[in-house]
Amino acid sequence: MIRVSRSHTLGPDGARALVEDMAQRLAKEFDMKYGWKGQRLEFKRIGVKGNIDVTDSEIRVEVKLNPLVPVSDVWLKREIERQMDEALLQQRAASAPPPPEPEPAPPPKPDPLAPFVVPFARLANEALSASSGMMKFAENAIRPGAQTLIQTGKAVTQLRESAGLTVPQLAARLGIDTAQLEAIEAGTAKLAADVLIRLSDLGRFGSDEEER
Repeated sequence: MIRVSRSHTLGPDGARALVEDMAQRLAKEFDMKYGWKGQRLEFKRIGVKGNIDVTDSEIRVEVKLNPLVPVSDVWLKREIERQMDEALLQQRAASAPPPPEPEPAPPPKPDPLAPFVVPFARLANEALSASSGMMKFAENAIRPGAQTLIQTGKAVTQLRESAGLTVPQLAARLGIDTAQLEAIEAGTAKLAADVLIRLSDLGRFGSDEEER
């Protein structure tokens, strides 16, 4: 007697449909006849007979071989196990829910300098030509970007030199270190909004230096 059982989560109707499909394939492959009696499927062919019981959580197969049939019990058991495992795997894949929709990408973070739209290079030219010698940075700012960073760096350098300040002196007035100011003037670092506000007082710095 060969016995094979497999648990399932298909429910009675789903398990019965799976066993019916498996029985149809075996009937074609091995010329087997079968029929249902309640939740039991009985099958037979020359030298082989058996049944498949379907419960709410399990499928059980029993097969009896005629001793005169030249079929290995081990081979037949492995074949039944293979058929059942393949059928269960296909049924689970077919009944699996579709994968969830990917979540939409979060919106980009707002740029704190976005409201300030006047190009920095233009502001620097205005500052150099103004009667006070400087500009009102509190009313304007820069847009980030590789080209704008280079223009910003050049403009900061022009403003610093017009005010007669060295890099360490201007860095101290802005509350940043010398390396950060050098990076800004080289066009490799952005000018932060708080530094921009302090830089707007550069005109007064220059005036103070001249009075002294």
